[in-house]
Parts: sequence; C-alpha cells; structure tokens
Amino acid sequence: MPTFDGDYTKFNEFKSLFDLMVHKNKEMGKVEKLHQLKKFTRGRPRDLLEKFTMSAESYTKAYEMMITTYDKPLEVKKALMKELKTMEKFHIGNMRHGFDRIRAIVSSVEKYRNIDTDDIIKT
Repeated sequence: MPTFDGDYTKFNEFKSLFDLMVHKNKEMGKVEKLHQLKKFTRGRPRDLLEKFTMSAESYTKAYEMMITTYDKPLEVKKALMKELKTMEKFHIGNMRHGFDRIRAIVSSVEKYRNIDTDDIIKT
C-alpha cells in the first residue's frame, strides 16, 4: 500500500487501494481503519488526520475529509499540465523516457476531459 503525501495526482490510486484493502473490509473496525488511514499518510494529510481522536465516529469524518480535500479533478489536471509544461528538454539518451512520460501524462489528462481546460491553460 503506497503512502499518500498530499500529491493530488496520486490520490485516486491511493483511495482505490485504501478502499479495497481497508475501507470496504467488513472484518476491520472503524478505529483500526482510522489507524490504517493515519499509517499510510504523511506530510499535510497526516497532519490533518492527527487532529482526529481514535474513534469510530472520527474515522467516518476523517475519511470524508480526505475525499473533500484531495479528490479534486481540476487540481489533478493542473498538476499534470504543469508537469507537462516543465519537463526537461529531450536529448538522444532520454528521448524514450521523455516520450513515455508524455504519453502517461496525456493518458491521465484524458480521464479529466470534462473539466474546463481554459482554467488550466491560464495557470
């Protein structure tokens, strides 16, 4: 399970794995789920979660807070476009890696087609 550090572009992957392994696990109590949520975060997300006491009610609130804070398609698309704009120039030795990275970014951006790109291009 990857550790989530607040990078918007990594949240969907983190949430999918967390949901599969922890959130939807009926054998795990909510206090244990909150412990796991804290365990697999660092940086700002971890700081936000530290404010929650270890209780079943806190888990529900903490999980929802993570979604409202980090499930931001526009932020993901902005970050991907910024990464695309700031890529280093290609040289003979790194062309394949560069093209692979561009292809991965474009593929990720396509998932967010319905988001207004005019807002992103201005940033």
